[in-house]
Amino acid sequence: GEESEAYDIEIYDGAALVRTLTSEGPAATYPRADQLVDFGGVPAEFDVLVYQRTTYGRGIGARKTIRV
Repeated sequence: GEESEAYDIEIYDGAALVRTLTSEGPAATYPRADQLVDFGGVPAEFDVLVYQRTTYGRGIGARKTIRV
């Protein structure tokens, strides 16, 4: 029911939050240069927690492991 889509994407190294991305649509890019800064190299996998932003604030997050 929202007029537009907006998301917050939290990126984790284990339990540590290393970066938060924002997206104004259903896709986001996590550049390799940022991965090098966040992990010291390109990780084999990392966890993300995605929240849709609404007029009421963040929705319930969905967690996923991304394998590179």
